[in-house]
Amino acid sequence: PILAHLERHRELSSHPEQIDRLRQQDVLLQINAGSLLGRFGRRAQATAEMMFERGWSDFIGSDAHDLEKRPLSLLSEARERVLGLCGKMEVEGSFVAIRSVCSAVRQSYAAKILLGVNF
Repeated sequence: PILAHLERHRELSSHPEQIDRLRQQDVLLQINAGSLLGRFGRRAQATAEMMFERGWSDFIGSDAHDLEKRPLSLLSEARERVLGLCGKMEVEGSFVAIRSVCSAVRQSYAAKILLGVNF
C-alpha cells in the first residue's frame, strides 16, 4: 500500500516513530509537494523535510485536485527543494521510482485481466 500526505497528520508528525513503524511494515510513503514548500504550514513542512532526511519518503505527489490552488508546477519546485535538502540521489529516487511502480501496477492489472482473475 501507499500512504499519502501523512506529513499533514498531526499525530504522526508529533510521533515520528509511528512513521518508522509504517515503513517497517512495507508501507510506501508519499509526501505532497505542497507540504515540502510550506503550503500546509510549518509542521507539515518540518515533518516532510524530516522524512526526506531520514530516507522515509518513497514518492512525491502533486495533490493536484485542481490546477489553480495546487498546480502541477509545485512538483518542479518540490524537486528543487529535495535537491537542496538531500541531493540528486534522493531526487532520482522520489521522482523517477514512481514511474516503475506505475508500470508494474499496469502490467499486473493487465495480467489479471488476461487470466480472467476477478478483483
